[in-house]
Amino acid sequence: LQQSMIPEFAHMQATETQQQQYYQAQQYQQQQQQHYHHHSSSTPCSPCSTYYPASPSMSPAPSTSFSAPTSPITHTVPIMPHPFSTKETPSDGTTVIKNQDGSIMVFNPSTDSVTFRCELCPSESFGRIHDLKRHQLSKHQQTTWPCEFCHRPFVRRDALLRHYTVKATRDDGLHPPTSDTETLLAVRARAKLIG
Repeated sequence: LQQSMIPEFAHMQATETQQQQYYQAQQYQQQQQQHYHHHSSSTPCSPCSTYYPASPSMSPAPSTSFSAPTSPITHTVPIMPHPFSTKETPSDGTTVIKNQDGSIMVFNPSTDSVTFRCELCPSESFGRIHDLKRHQLSKHQQTTWPCEFCHRPFVRRDALLRHYTVKATRDDGLHPPTSDTETLLAVRARAKLIG
């Protein structure tokens, strides 16, 4: 491979491994875009827990096939893991993909379901990646968002924003009242800019 083909490595000597990783990442992004382009809200995609159209006029994603619009989706190619992940197949027949971000995706072909597990809490299992990410933020994040008035720390930003809303309705003398909209808007805006 020529180095001029990879703009990110134009200023340095790229190894063959770096070039291969670059092209794998590019290919992964293209596959993900093609896959998610076809999602909608009518028929579930079993491997990724999102939705495909039931309309026969819309074509399915390249990684799946339909035998009929109302029948379950048949998975024809392996799940596309993150380019920097490891894949294992335990003796129980499941496929376990460990991503660099600490998430573990488990595909069970017998039930045709995907679950997500926390690397630090192996007993915790989630049906959606969003729920896993929220768990990781709540339980394992080091940074906190402190209230500007009572200095109480919150693990998640949405909890801090909810705290401001709740405390504004109560006249505790520490937090600004609901009538002080200018101050409330300013602290909410600052909280949204953090992190």
